[in-house]
Amino acid sequence: MEVGATQTGHRIGAGILAVALLIAAGFMIVVMIDIGPNPPCDAVFAGEEQLPLDHNCFDGSSGAKTTSLLTGWLSGIIGLVALGVSVYYVFKARGMRLVLILTGVAIVLGAISIALGALPMVELYGPDLPTGPP
Repeated sequence: MEVGATQTGHRIGAGILAVALLIAAGFMIVVMIDIGPNPPCDAVFAGEEQLPLDHNCFDGSSGAKTTSLLTGWLSGIIGLVALGVSVYYVFKARGMRLVLILTGVAIVLGAISIALGALPMVELYGPDLPTGPP
């Protein structure tokens, strides 16, 4: 089978998309690892949880944190699956529709995660901060 100019362009585009997916999925996974261990600020101020050594807490409800982590991890994992299918497309020229669907789902889940979780991270400093349960 001879490869046409259009198919070559699609394969190059899939390769560029694969690099973008690698960066975006890696970013989402790193952010989820960063958010995960931080307790909600309300729990820190109530004395229910100890403030971590890095003084970071999640300025939102525990439900928002859970939803953010769930959608963020799903976004990163689906992005990595889309990366794999995109690399497959580069070599076999099959499956581009699946790449686009998976990429779209990863983008939507990532946007939900960022809206709920990455923005309300707070770094706390001061002598009157709680250090743990009384």
